[in-house]
Amino acid sequence: MEPPHVHVQYQSALSKFWIQPVGLARNLGMNVSELRKASQLVTKHEGLIRRRWDEYFSKKS
Repeated sequence: MEPPHVHVQYQSALSKFWIQPVGLARNLGMNVSELRKASQLVTKHEGLIRRRWDEYFSKKS
């Protein structure tokens, strides 16, 4: 299984960020400004994203 991550979509662009530490894994079409905003949002909500990741995958095992 991949490490914890989140997908961010803005219009037709998509990016993927690793969590803990937050870092860009892949970018498909977001410009620098959009990536910066997405990274800030992921960082701001890192704890919540991680808790939801853990909840989701603990139910699947």
